[in-house]
Amino acid sequence: MIGSFLRRQELDRDFAILSIVLILLLVAFVYLLEGNRKYIIAFILATFILLLGSVVFLLTRKRDIYSKGSLMTYCRSVYEILNILYLILFLSSLATIILRPNLYERPSEFFILISCSVAVLSLNIFLSPPKEKYVYINLAKVMIIGLTLRWVPQFTFPSLQGDDPWYHQKFTTEMLKQHHILQGEQYSSFPIMHLFIASIMRIAGMNFKEAMLSISLLQVMMGTTLLFVLTDKFLKNSEVGLLTTVLFNCSDLSVGFGVLAAFPTTFASITVLMSIYLLFIRSDNKNHRALISICLILMAILVLTHSLTSLSAVILLISFLGLKLIYEKVYYERLKGPLTVHVFMFFLIFVFAYWIFNAYSIFEHCTVAENSAPIGASLDGVLTHHVFYCCIFAFGDGPALSCGLTNSFQCCDVFGHSGGDDLCGTDLGGNFSLDPEFWDRPMGNYN
Repeated sequence: MIGSFLRRQELDRDFAILSIVLILLLVAFVYLLEGNRKYIIAFILATFILLLGSVVFLLTRKRDIYSKGSLMTYCRSVYEILNILYLILFLSSLATIILRPNLYERPSEFFILISCSVAVLSLNIFLSPPKEKYVYINLAKVMIIGLTLRWVPQFTFPSLQGDDPWYHQKFTTEMLKQHHILQGEQYSSFPIMHLFIASIMRIAGMNFKEAMLSISLLQVMMGTTLLFVLTDKFLKNSEVGLLTTVLFNCSDLSVGFGVLAAFPTTFASITVLMSIYLLFIRSDNKNHRALISICLILMAILVLTHSLTSLSAVILLISFLGLKLIYEKVYYERLKGPLTVHVFMFFLIFVFAYWIFNAYSIFEHCTVAENSAPIGASLDGVLTHHVFYCCIFAFGDGPALSCGLTNSFQCCDVFGHSGGDDLCGTDLGGNFSLDPEFWDRPMGNYN
């Protein structure tokens, strides 16, 4: 019964109507919640766009506008005018950066002009000649916009931009100096992005800031190309594919990750897109093993880059594999491709096995005082894997610490233990033994 329902000709209409109903119910539910009104309004506006898309689909589904070809009539004069207008707006946006009155501020005019250039580019996509070379020209324009949004902050401000970029810079430069991956650091088990940046620094002779821009370059070029190819492959419409790349390059989340160039999640997202593309390629007996091998290599790179993106990839693979199995059961057609249960299980086992192997905790700005134990009064962690940063271990009854080399200490104060204040584990530097001078120790005030 379910299979016959899914094989209905009106299935797209039913799902569009269902999505409208669910969106309205979700908006009503969120509106009734007590929370930050700013985020609620933003959520309602986002769902309104989804609602509008569903309504437009219902109104146009019977028309042949989704087939291959232009959605608007090509006019050469209008196309050339839009190209000139795009160039003027884009160059003007760069001029506002060069002529900005405040050295460390991007003027409002830049955002207005770059937004107008994106609007003109979107209109130009529909009015381009129906030839393949013009598709590539528009694709290059989209990449230029994407790189501009990501690189302008890096060139505008002399300091590093990103999420904790100084830590990533220190980790990478220390790897180059010591010629090995540093141990006991936050990314000691996820060093792929830092190895990539270090390789560019060594090969091209660049500094850290110049080398990390290559990650934004990869995000824009690989993400734009792969999204366009996937969209064009499934929808058979180059214009929809180009609009998809415009949304990808101009969305706040994508731009944010692009500006955070020295951020493992940005680097890992590139691997996710490449894996998705390879998993949807139809394969035959000749290239099936090669595609699976490439996918497994990309998955290994993903696992060694960041744990969050690995979890996201697991969720995506579960969704894709489930939809694939449903399609094969309903339409009695076997889909050829590298995405199989065996590949998914291998990736899943690899992810969780690596997480368990590298499981450790990071303790920052902790105080452990006046504990008592015959072995390790303040810490007993022989079989644990922890990193302690800027912690105080003081006035314990017994030896201060008992731990193995899997525990690391940096900038920690170990003082006043009756059994000695010897440091155990791995010394990352900056550790000392001085009286922490608590505010009111007899009354239990350890500030």
